[in-house]
Amino acid sequence: MQINTNYDNLEQSYLFSTIARKVREYSASHPEADIIRLGIGDVTRPLVPAVIDALHAAVEDQAKQETFHGYGDEQGYDFLHEALVGYYKTHGVELATNEIFISDGAKSDLGNILDIFGKDNVVLVPDPVYPVYVDTNVMAGRKIIFADANEANGFLPLPDASVKCDIIYICSPNNPTGAAYDRAGLKAWVDYANAQNAVILYDAAYECFIEDENLPRSIYEIEGAKTCAIEFCSFSKMAGFTGTRCGYTVVPRGIGADGLVFVRKSETCDVRMQIFNSDGSEAEMCGNGVRCFAKYVYDKGIFKHERMSVETLAGPMIIDLTVKDGVAVAAKVDMGVPETRREFIPVVGTGECQLEKLAAVDKEFTFSTILLGVPHTVVFMDHLPTAEEVFKYGSVIEPMTSLFPRKTNVNFTHVLDDHTIEVRTYERGCGPTLACGTGSSSAAVCCAMAGYTGKKVEVQLELGSLHIEWAENGHVFMTGPAALSFEGSVEV
Repeated sequence: MQINTNYDNLEQSYLFSTIARKVREYSASHPEADIIRLGIGDVTRPLVPAVIDALHAAVEDQAKQETFHGYGDEQGYDFLHEALVGYYKTHGVELATNEIFISDGAKSDLGNILDIFGKDNVVLVPDPVYPVYVDTNVMAGRKIIFADANEANGFLPLPDASVKCDIIYICSPNNPTGAAYDRAGLKAWVDYANAQNAVILYDAAYECFIEDENLPRSIYEIEGAKTCAIEFCSFSKMAGFTGTRCGYTVVPRGIGADGLVFVRKSETCDVRMQIFNSDGSEAEMCGNGVRCFAKYVYDKGIFKHERMSVETLAGPMIIDLTVKDGVAVAAKVDMGVPETRREFIPVVGTGECQLEKLAAVDKEFTFSTILLGVPHTVVFMDHLPTAEEVFKYGSVIEPMTSLFPRKTNVNFTHVLDDHTIEVRTYERGCGPTLACGTGSSSAAVCCAMAGYTGKKVEVQLELGSLHIEWAENGHVFMTGPAALSFEGSVEV
């Protein structure tokens, strides 16, 4: 048997137990002393009534056959995921429920996450800071570099480009100093991490104490953070859960795409977009792709006008950019006029393809199909479909060439009210996708044609929202953000 000798490098006594021992010793020798305990983030007040009531209700559920629970959801209950997604939205951060992982506390997650990293990774830790960061890496045998937090830098060290590392710990507000990074400070760390191809482990356990609206509560409020940062948080500080145990970790989807876009010269427009799906097929158009394409073209100085025409296989697209501080941050796209005639979509049959029936696997669906650059089938749902449902039914409907000769994009659509819908898309040539601009636009049009909504709707997607307007002139306009996630190079 081999023993991990790295444990020999730990301090003889864990910091928290050392503090507790010294407090006991001092109290014994100074019984008259009124001690204010700042060494350990323990709690001294009972849990709030709402929490106690919920715990009692949960116990009662376990006592009845009809409400009894066995193993819970592997990554936490849906209601908690949804509540956290809503909480992050209040700070301007869009997350998907499957990017949040519920656990028994941030401390556990901060230790467990290291299992996915090799021991040769170099770790950068601010000093002073929460001792768990150091101890867990000492036990793994990793090299640790310390960034000095001192009075001169406001106890908020900034990155040094000459220092190379792989894992970066940031705790903001910091334990134990209380110092909190502003947006510029966090942006410096995010840019540094992306440049180093490093990962930031961001401890947000004390975010609930931030009162200054100018200070970020989540690292995902910083552009570029979703490609380099994992965020940990806890209910111990917010709700007094120390000892009760509940926390969560956010792991964004990060870098990735379901298509590849090329910038080409155009004889008819300002620039031409060529896009290929993940299966290698060339697509006529992509709504989200053209927004990002326009941002790239503008920001790189290829065509430096806030209005541009883009040539696509689906015809020319007119894009109006929103520019702030010289950078395009959003785009409004004229998606054109939707085609509803079957022969042009195409869909087998005669007349418009509206509110028809379709059997797939074990269900019958009501659907409508239109052409908006590419063919889109809108499947109306009485609930927001799960990822499993999107794949189960989308993978069957998309290649159904007996009905859709050129295959079809499948948009599972749930109407919330007359101006809000939810959409999950199984994209032709790609499979399940996080967002689809042409699909969102098509779903909005089909909902309006069916009388389910008006002609202006917010489309809620897995990673954000789009505003869709079907204007009086028949054109559909899509408006949404455009942001840089990652830059790099590849040899082909």
